[in-house]
Amino acid sequence: MNKPDEMFELSSGLDISTAISSLQQESLAAFRDYVTDIKIGGKVSTRLASEVATQLTRCLIEPIASQIDPMRLGEQQRAMRIALEYGTRLDSKVGNLKPHALRKLIAGYPSHGFVIDRKEASELFNNVRAPNDKEIFVMDHILDELPEKQNGAIISFYQYHPNSAEADPDESDADDKDTHPEAVDMEDQNEK
Repeated sequence: MNKPDEMFELSSGLDISTAISSLQQESLAAFRDYVTDIKIGGKVSTRLASEVATQLTRCLIEPIASQIDPMRLGEQQRAMRIALEYGTRLDSKVGNLKPHALRKLIAGYPSHGFVIDRKEASELFNNVRAPNDKEIFVMDHILDELPEKQNGAIISFYQYHPNSAEADPDESDADDKDTHPEAVDMEDQNEK
């Protein structure tokens, strides 16, 4: 989605939902802290402590919450529903997603560019494998054509070669390489 008042910049459908979730968590934490502090420190009734805590929490959260644009919230929620619908339709044709994986892919990671390793990919997809030699050849040529700024993220997870010393012997098995053309490959960033 385009960022309002910005050219050539995109925002994520996760931005506002993450902000609202954080706001809810902070509101609840602030309310609990206020009630506890007022009740214990002021030796007042729980009802009075709750009323004062409610007012204090409202004063803290209201200015932040008022910055959330309901139209923008609606746009981002609609974009997330569209992503869910497209993902459902794609998976109905391919059948590679495990149950609940689509929701995790759409909203369960901190950003859309978040890189997962092959192990985590296998928790989301039914068919996961290392790239075969033909795929590596094609990817190498694609990377050569991309501007340096764009291929940095791709290179960071693609630097794995199935025949290298880092390769998992089970994953570089020749029989497994060509059996799942719809498979996903993402390399673990922690190993770098």
